[in-house]
Amino acid sequence: MEPVFANPLPPQSALRRRVGVAHRRGEEDAVAAILAAAEIPADSRGRIAASARGWSRRSAANASARAGSTHLSRNTRCPRRRASH
Repeated sequence: MEPVFANPLPPQSALRRRVGVAHRRGEEDAVAAILAAAEIPADSRGRIAASARGWSRRSAANASARAGSTHLSRNTRCPRRRASH
C-alpha cells in the first residue's frame, strides 16, 4: 500500500539526498571516509608540529614561573576554629 498525502512531497534537496546516502552507508565505508577526511597533508605536518612544540615550551615556562607562588598559596590554609561546647 502506497502512502497517501494531500499534497505531493517536494523533491529532496541535494544536501538531504547526501544525508540519506551517508545514513545508509556501511560502517566500514563510513570509517574509511572519516579517516580520509581527517588526514593531515604532509606539507602541513611540520608546521603543525613546530607550533605544538612552541605551545608546549611556553606552557612549561609559564608553569615554572608560577610554581613558587601557587605552591605557597595552595599550602597555606587557615586552621578551623574549634567550636566551644
